[in-house]
Amino acid sequence: MQGVIDDDLDDTEGDYIPVHKRHAYTQEHKLVAIDYFKTMWRENIDGTFELLSCRYAARRLKITEKMLRS
Repeated sequence: MQGVIDDDLDDTEGDYIPVHKRHAYTQEHKLVAIDYFKTMWRENIDGTFELLSCRYAARRLKITEKMLRS
């Protein structure tokens, strides 16, 4: 496991709705966001670990799920 996140955010909470302002992200910034989504693990309440969901990672990065999937 490369990284573990232990916080109170839950996939069932409301989706992040971004402000209607567009930002240009560098290639390095995009690659770091993808790496974060693909390699970070989250600890569940029962002590097991799972990879981050697209929804959870997008909310943590304050971007839309579509941006992360694309």
